[in-house]
Amino acid sequence: MPMVGAEGFYIPAGDGEPYPFGGGGVATFKVRGADTGGHFEITENTLPPGYPGTPAHIHNGLDHAWYVLDGVVGFQVGYRVVHAGCGACVFAPKGLAHRFFNPGSEPARWLQIDSVGGREEMFREMAERLPSDAPPDPAVMLEIFAKYDTRPAG
Repeated sequence: MPMVGAEGFYIPAGDGEPYPFGGGGVATFKVRGADTGGHFEITENTLPPGYPGTPAHIHNGLDHAWYVLDGVVGFQVGYRVVHAGCGACVFAPKGLAHRFFNPGSEPARWLQIDSVGGREEMFREMAERLPSDAPPDPAVMLEIFAKYDTRPAG
């Protein structure tokens, strides 16, 4: 957990608040919305090989920036699909459909910077409702997303 003070905080490597989101995927909160007054949040996400990903969805008030740390992450932003390797950066503005997945045979890991903070409750609910040992159910994901200013694409 962060060491909070007037000068910010430090989170050691491997630390943070992890939330499994089904099928072996994990979002670890490094900077929570509560830490920034809701201005932004940062998660370190991991996906196992072949992870099918999230259903395409749209955020009404949230931008994503993703920076790949390890492996290859597939991102669909609008109609464009990229397989982004280590060091690549992808941006998905609010209002544009997007999804992510792991197309490779190795685990993938990336930083996610969200322009609005406070989505810990959404991840908490996914951790409770999506089994970590089976692919995530897209219908359950979309049901959870709907509670948090997110709608299905299409």
